Amino acid sequence: MSRYSDEFLLDIVNSCDCPDFDPELSGDQLFAARDGWRVEVFYKGGEPDYLNNIISPTGRHVGSWDDNGTESRQRLLSWAGIEK
Repeated sequence: MSRYSDEFLLDIVNSCDCPDFDPELSGDQLFAARDGWRVEVFYKGGEPDYLNNIISPTGRHVGSWDDNGTESRQRLLSWAGIEK
């Protein structure tokens, strides 16, 4: 289980500068987020399809996609760049 709250992770994800559409993007794309965090988003057809990874400034991959009990975790699981 992650030591970071779902709300914190959602804030990190929403801080990344990933485009809502770019026809050149497909597959896994890595974007900078606030405070040295990085967010990996999978693009399909030029649009963000799903959140693949959240990477801490130390390189640790965080987030437990198996535990989906909270509302904010559901938002993380269904995130597709539309919450910005």
